[in-house]
Amino acid sequence: MRLDNHVEHGVAGPYFSVQLATHTAAAPGNLKLYERVHTIALQRRMHSTPSLGRFDVPGASPDFGAIGRVMLVPAETPLSIRGTAASTRTVRCCFRPQHLEAIIGAPVAIEPDRLHNCLNVQAPKIRDLLIRIGDDLEAPGFAPAARLESLGYELIIALTRHLRQLPRYRALAKGGLTDRVFKRLLDRISAESPPPTLTELAALAGLSVRHLTRAFAERTGQSVHFYVEQQRLLQAMQLLHNKELAISDISRRLGFRSPAYFATAFKRLVGQAPTDYRARR
Repeated sequence: MRLDNHVEHGVAGPYFSVQLATHTAAAPGNLKLYERVHTIALQRRMHSTPSLGRFDVPGASPDFGAIGRVMLVPAETPLSIRGTAASTRTVRCCFRPQHLEAIIGAPVAIEPDRLHNCLNVQAPKIRDLLIRIGDDLEAPGFAPAARLESLGYELIIALTRHLRQLPRYRALAKGGLTDRVFKRLLDRISAESPPPTLTELAALAGLSVRHLTRAFAERTGQSVHFYVEQQRLLQAMQLLHNKELAISDISRRLGFRSPAYFATAFKRLVGQAPTDYRARR
């Protein structure tokens, strides 16, 4: 897979740079990504079919995982990507490891068995800071350079705090999620129906709710709640292609408590309201 990159807007500072860029893959396939600096990126809008990624270093998870709206690629850490033909607009913040250490005042390292969490950074504060950086790059307001510098420092601090809390990868959770059980859970989660409860999923796995919660996070790097909501919204993206389905019907079919709650959740993950997403399609 060939990836063409075009930087639309960019601001470089002494410690980091921020960019608004478009990445275009003309055809589906595989891609090797290698960044010389730490790079955290936010997709301005999610695609209905997410790409898959895997960090190719000893000790990291050997499984391909879904790439989320926010992804961190540590410096000099090779990443394999399986993607579809698509054009993706991203906000990127890049900084050198030594500059990160200078800002934080201590070395910041990501152990290989925590890298799988970097494919899908689940931190609302980090996501919101990247959205604000992208908005400022696209439409600069008062004192844009100073504002971007302030947001960049805030992003680095939030990212460092997040990295210290990442769970480790386990090839097989203790007591746990065998491939067969894990597939059973994924089949239920991805079914086009109201979402399963934790109690229902625990019963399918033959585990207690507490054990399932821990084992699922160890296996995927995500909470059950986040994973379920993300899958529902990916299903919603597919259903929105059918213009004969009312948005209220899609909301009800997928088990959202109201169309307004569905619209809020959809915009938070995808970057635009369901009506706007459908209109663009």
